[in-house]
Amino acid sequence: MFLPNTRENHRPRGFAFDQSTFEDLIDSFTPKDDIAVILGVPPMELDRFCKIVYGMTYAETYDKLIRMSKAIFRKVVVGLAAKGNTTALNLAATNFANLQGEDENKALKVVIVDDIPKDGEK
Repeated sequence: MFLPNTRENHRPRGFAFDQSTFEDLIDSFTPKDDIAVILGVPPMELDRFCKIVYGMTYAETYDKLIRMSKAIFRKVVVGLAAKGNTTALNLAATNFANLQGEDENKALKVVIVDDIPKDGEK
């Protein structure tokens, strides 16, 4: 689970799923509209669940938790990039380019060379 697990898992009475299951779906970047379908509940039940567990609507809860997941994901990518992982370097460079804005983004060109030899190469 990407989200910090600093509290006990909560399962409100009357729900067939718990807080951990709900957050795992968000950690997996599950689209907002898919979660109710996956959990087998009407969308209004997610509002009720989130009010009980988080004190917010489903939309507010999803927005907060997905932003947390994205931030933690970016931190992991930057850590892997710092260790030389070429895929992570590309993701980090793309993320940086997206943060720069449209005009600056056009000028940024990133070329990543894989310096790890493949099988049979020297």
